[in-house]
Amino acid sequence: MHKLGAEVIICDIDAEKLRDMEEEIKTFACDVSDSTAVDTMFQQIENYGLDILVNNAGIAGPTKLIENITDDEWRDCMAVCIDSQFYCTRRAVPIFKKQQNGVIINLISGAGIMGYPTRSPYVAAKWAVTGLTKSLAMELGPDKKE
Repeated sequence: MHKLGAEVIICDIDAEKLRDMEEEIKTFACDVSDSTAVDTMFQQIENYGLDILVNNAGIAGPTKLIENITDDEWRDCMAVCIDSQFYCTRRAVPIFKKQQNGVIINLISGAGIMGYPTRSPYVAAKWAVTGLTKSLAMELGPDKKE
């Protein structure tokens, strides 16, 4: 998108990864699984404007049988893979409504449409993203239902 002339803002939890891009695009170090951090980031983003939100955060999560997955492993996977999309979308929608324009792209993997053994948290999170996306399309799309 940047090469086509778009102004791009990228965020990542790892500030070091962003350093190489800072000369060409705006970057934010942000843990998108933390709603307060997302709120802070969006306060900055509002100064630049927003046309497209791409929710792409994700972690693989544990690869274990369900009975061996800890609460923390489950929560960490959910926080990054689905909570982050909710937090960012919740902040982007008022911006889009105010300007009467905007696009949300929620990225998933094949896990968002099928299951995989020993990947329960990841698959559950990606199915949640699929459901969130379908609900948002009905809530915000051209045929919206409130």
